[in-house]
Amino acid sequence: MSSLLSQLHKLGRYASLKGRIPWNKGKTGIFSEEALRSMSRKRKGRSPTNKGIYGVHHSPKTEFTTARLKQLWQDPKFRNKIRLGWLKSVYEKPNKTERRFIELIQSFELPFKHNDKLVIDGLTPDFIATDGTKRFIELFGEPFHSSDSKLLNVDYKRCYWGRKAIFKSHGYDTFIFWYKDFWQDPLNIIERVKSWKLNNFKEVGNNPKIHATAKIVNPQNLELGADVTIGDFVFLNAGIKTSIGNGSQINSHSVLVGGGELIIEEYVTVSYHSTILTGSDTPNGEFMVDAIPENLRCIKRGKTIIKNKAFIGEGSLIMPAVEIAEGVVVRAKSYVDKDLTEPYTIYQNNKPLLRRVRK
Repeated sequence: MSSLLSQLHKLGRYASLKGRIPWNKGKTGIFSEEALRSMSRKRKGRSPTNKGIYGVHHSPKTEFTTARLKQLWQDPKFRNKIRLGWLKSVYEKPNKTERRFIELIQSFELPFKHNDKLVIDGLTPDFIATDGTKRFIELFGEPFHSSDSKLLNVDYKRCYWGRKAIFKSHGYDTFIFWYKDFWQDPLNIIERVKSWKLNNFKEVGNNPKIHATAKIVNPQNLELGADVTIGDFVFLNAGIKTSIGNGSQINSHSVLVGGGELIIEEYVTVSYHSTILTGSDTPNGEFMVDAIPENLRCIKRGKTIIKNKAFIGEGSLIMPAVEIAEGVVVRAKSYVDKDLTEPYTIYQNNKPLLRRVRK
């Protein structure tokens, strides 16, 4: 906590002073000779109030020496009081950017107001709709919400897709923009809010966990069940439709792409560095690069289904239009381009190896 606040202090309050020349540099005084003589006459014969006293607070209980502060810091109540004061200044609501946005909301008569009461899963959205719709607007500053932040490790609740998923699980669509974009072109942000063309999830169940560095494309075609986890550096293109069932998890560095349809049922594990394709170029096309129109390429797309309790091993590649039966384990580094039809069986590539004991 103290390290975080010290970094904030350096980045915020004193960063703007770096390189500036003090206003009083080179000046010998700001009072005229006559004013100095007047002040000297008034002080004549008076004894300073702190003469002979070490510090203004001379009581042993109130003297703020270094040793005294170290002793006070051991008291949790004192420590929390100081930290709350720091946090209050850091999390001032509404802050400068929010106050500016409030002015624009009022000027353009947008149906939103600043929120200081509604809390969802420990999160307080910045602005809520006043027209009866379930919509939020969030202003994100890079130090607290960017996955690239050097200030602190930003968890999934603070980041772009994690925040959208949590609010969507309660039925709210969320528009998020960054402070830097707002200050560069505030009118563009206002136009985007007015048009409300957003990329929101189609449906999200309770307790979603989408980690900070995950990337999602076409989220409007994505349905997530309850307790779904999407790990670090996952790339997911929802394509025509992607559905991930209750309790399933997509582990770090996995890729789900292709533009087709993908159904992942309940309690499925997609292990690290795995790839699931719902569409792929074939050698039959004249070209195999995305920059070329699709009529000059030959793209195979299909409905890929991974049924309940299946496990996709690390580094595996699942090709389009494949169905994987319930409880199947695909061993690591497998290449699967045919249906795996025997439930509760361990497969290496397309070949069944061993029947699992079903519990």
